[in-house]
Amino acid sequence: MALAILVNTFAMAVTLHGTPQSRSPLVNWFAIEAGIPFTMAPPRPSNHPFDQAPATATVPFLTDDGGVEVFESGACLLYLADKYASSSAEERAAWTPWAFD
Repeated sequence: MALAILVNTFAMAVTLHGTPQSRSPLVNWFAIEAGIPFTMAPPRPSNHPFDQAPATATVPFLTDDGGVEVFESGACLLYLADKYASSSAEERAAWTPWAFD
């Protein structure tokens, strides 16, 4: 119940760019389990300066309407947990194993 209230309080438009052949399904699974609304989209290149390989699309790649851009599944999972599912270090510890399987 507390999780649902937290999600509704901070709900933003999350878009996950990915494919079934990548680690995107792990991020999908977490978002569904945590009740985080999201939209799937095709892969797209990252705008991050450390991810500038020509003509490649990084997946998973997550964006939200607050301007956040996150790539790599572990980073996406930690961002979602911090933003939507954690209000303390103890709660974050409960979500962290999702990022390190």
